[in-house]
Amino acid sequence: MARRRSSGRRVYQTDLLGAIRKFLPARGLPLVSQDGRVRWTARMLVVGAILMTWALEPTLADALAAARTVLVTMYDSRRRPGKTLAGFLKALGRVSDRLLAAVTSSLRTGLQRVAGRSWRFKAWVVLGVDGTRIDCPRTAANERAFGCAGKAGTGPQMWLTTLFHVATGLPWAWRRGPGRDSERDHLKSMLETLPAGTLLLADAGYVGYALLSGLRAAGHDFIIRVGRNVHLLTKLGYAVKEYDGIVYLWPQNRRKKRPLWPSHTLGGAAAGAGSDEARGGGGAADERAGDGAAVGCAGGGVASVGGGGSRCCIGR
Repeated sequence: MARRRSSGRRVYQTDLLGAIRKFLPARGLPLVSQDGRVRWTARMLVVGAILMTWALEPTLADALAAARTVLVTMYDSRRRPGKTLAGFLKALGRVSDRLLAAVTSSLRTGLQRVAGRSWRFKAWVVLGVDGTRIDCPRTAANERAFGCAGKAGTGPQMWLTTLFHVATGLPWAWRRGPGRDSERDHLKSMLETLPAGTLLLADAGYVGYALLSGLRAAGHDFIIRVGRNVHLLTKLGYAVKEYDGIVYLWPQNRRKKRPLWPSHTLGGAAAGAGSDEARGGGGAADERAGDGAAVGCAGGGVASVGGGGSRCCIGR
């Protein structure tokens, strides 16, 4: 019976390694090193880190021990990795940025493969973005690194902002920082990772002229929810030809640029292809969306859809 359990465990670990291997780059993560002193090679570090995140052990040291046991079985013909947590973290810290770049690039390729026909919806790759605070263990190192973003007496918190592929729910890119970080700034830093023809779905926290105009400049579209802080204009006077049922975004401090106006129809809603997005505003008539109203601007276009207190603006 013991032999049977051991055999089953080995088969599982072989299958697990095969599954992990599908999503890791074939090159750039060597399993062996020419330097005989190296115990933690690039591939050992990456696979070990992945296994540690899945471990149920209560401490990092225990999680490393569990991951190392699996690694030794997976790569039984290779030199065994180190045993200490300090050694693992030191080795990982030296090459973390390089390994992360290689792995994330490979994961994105794997995501497209897994998504198949769901990779795109019509012309778009539909991605969502959201941020959240995560409570961290109350250690001196975490307090120095992340600070305390909540009320007095709260522990350190990390802010995590994630871009994810909507159809599969798989992560595309992420940024982390102290609990008081701006999720909009995190998204700005991830714009360069967006695939061509992205349609970004975002909550009200991502409203802002600089951010959304950056999306437009990069050739992406977006749908975003706004609340009472965003004014939707209906009377622009002689400046722009107006259309029934259309609301415009044209902030007071951006009047030297074009407002958004409709240019085509998408999904039964008039849509636009202007180049700006407005936040705040002031001046002209404003129609305020109630809290929780769905208002979006895709590709800089603006269209009023629906009735009552909620509107959804979509365009391209």
